[in-house]
Amino acid sequence: MLICLICASLLFFCTGVLTPSYFFLLLPIIVVSFISYDRFAAARRLASGLLCSLVSILFSLSVSDLALRYFFNDGFSYRPDDQLIEYSPIWQGAYRYKPNQIVEKMSWGDLANFSCEENNREYRKVKFITDEHGFRNTTIMPNIALDIVVLGDSFALGSGVTQSQTFTSILASELKKRTYNLAVPGTPRSQVRDLLAEMSHLRISNTGKLIWMILKVTIWMKYLQ
Repeated sequence: MLICLICASLLFFCTGVLTPSYFFLLLPIIVVSFISYDRFAAARRLASGLLCSLVSILFSLSVSDLALRYFFNDGFSYRPDDQLIEYSPIWQGAYRYKPNQIVEKMSWGDLANFSCEENNREYRKVKFITDEHGFRNTTIMPNIALDIVVLGDSFALGSGVTQSQTFTSILASELKKRTYNLAVPGTPRSQVRDLLAEMSHLRISNTGKLIWMILKVTIWMKYLQ
């Protein structure tokens, strides 16, 4: 029972329901309650009631958190890409972004979000623009051949940075090249599928280049799935 309660607390901590301070305060309470329940007959009913109430409250908070995120995702997303992402209509298990969207909101980094401390946030304005195919591109010129197509995950996408600071935008401005951002979170296998599926509407010049950004962590996560 003690192990189950600790595992449940870890789950609530990982999902963000419990902050680190509350988590480390909760653990000794669980242990003390369990010892009291085991050794003192007079305190068993009290300890049992406290444990049941605690688990019920945490469970209710987790369910409420998931429900609110489902119905009010915009308010819970601290980055525009989290707000716009959806399952791909082409490939099962792949993702796209809602097409023809322009979202601009105040955002902050992952470390500040994981710490659950508002004082750690460094706010910045992030603009996220998607094209008609659900990829992060400002404009598409179908009659002009592309010089560079970028494939990859959230790093290549530019998650957390504004549109003008993405990898493809910098390539376009610094090298004066016509670029297209085909990056979307996923595994290397899903990224290859994206490339094959989107080739029909991409016109690439004879000297065009494909830049595929692959990180070791992406490959590692693929084997965990």
